[in-house]
Order: sequence, then C-alpha cells, then structure tokens
Amino acid sequence: MFNDDILAKCPECGASDTALTAEQISCGSCGFTEAIVVDAQTQARLKQHVAKALNRPKARDVLQRWNFAG
Repeated sequence: MFNDDILAKCPECGASDTALTAEQISCGSCGFTEAIVVDAQTQARLKQHVAKALNRPKARDVLQRWNFAG
C-alpha cells in the first residue's frame, strides 16, 4: 500500500529513495526496478480470460433483468 505519509522501501537495499509510476517502481539509491504491470502479451491473455469470466455474470444479470427463462 502506498500512502503519501508512508515511504516505500526498496526490497534490495532498504532505501526509501523510491519513485513510482503507473508501470514500475524503482529505487534511486541502488537502481533496482520492478514492473507493476504485466507485459503486453500477458495482458492480452488476461483480458481474454477476464472478459470471459466477466461476461458470464453480466449475461446472467441482463437475462434476469429481461426475465429470460431459457
């Protein structure tokens, strides 16, 4: 968890000199960088899988709202 009043600590060197972007977190002291998001290829697979998982309850909700009995 990141809060404005709590500094992140580098897991490699323990320094609090960290920078956070939407894609990665990095340490200014030792240079260690770690990606926050998965790579594009993995994201594409996840989106397809997640889309399938999300479509089931959405379809159910729509059909229930329309009183579809089939």
